[in-house]
Amino acid sequence: MWLEDVDDSAEWDLDRYRRSAVALGRLGSTFPGDTAIVRLGMTRRSIAGLFFGKVVNNDLAIQSEDAFWAQPVIAAAVDRDFRRDLFRLADLMPAMLSSLDRLPRGMCHGDAAPDNLREPGDGTIVAIDWSYANAGELGSDLAQLLVGRFDEGQEELDTESIAAAIVEGYREGVAEAADAASVERAFAVHLATRTVFGALLLDRPDLDEASQAPIVARRAQVARFGLDLALSCATVRSA
Repeated sequence: MWLEDVDDSAEWDLDRYRRSAVALGRLGSTFPGDTAIVRLGMTRRSIAGLFFGKVVNNDLAIQSEDAFWAQPVIAAAVDRDFRRDLFRLADLMPAMLSSLDRLPRGMCHGDAAPDNLREPGDGTIVAIDWSYANAGELGSDLAQLLVGRFDEGQEELDTESIAAAIVEGYREGVAEAADAASVERAFAVHLATRTVFGALLLDRPDLDEASQAPIVARRAQVARFGLDLALSCATVRSA
């Protein structure tokens, strides 16, 4: 097996986040709708199973207990409405997941975390690890792009600034293949399903409480953003 060694020389600043989102949008606009299915053999990949499986039976089950929220690390990381909003969103998720069927589709990377995007310095962006590539909802790739560097507490940039940069960049790249509302809804539903509900469940027994605290705090920051975004999309749809 031959694997090309791709250098990565650029810093993950807001400009790079935006450039990456533009490239992901262009990917979707190049192979929109069923083009990715017909020409590239892509399949559709639903995230509903993730919600009705792991999220409902594990993540929400754990967080339904008062003892979970009483943990000092958790209590310090979230606002007083976080738990209420989390379960409010959970009630809305079946309808939000169903709404994905009405959104524009195109070729998506499927795991567009920053670690899977390289900039070797020649003006190109190289995506690696295509095992989850699919004909998905245009905008869904933004979820992993946003959260990748927060997962281990690496990211120092503001969540809202990154989100604004990647949504703007993706809209430029995807052009007429999807409108702004559709991109935002795909982003919101995938972010909620893949990250928001499990953000506070840090499985790091190797770390003491003091070491866990900054990681949980950053993940809670992203989860709060995702909660607000998803609840806003749900309100717009119901209105």
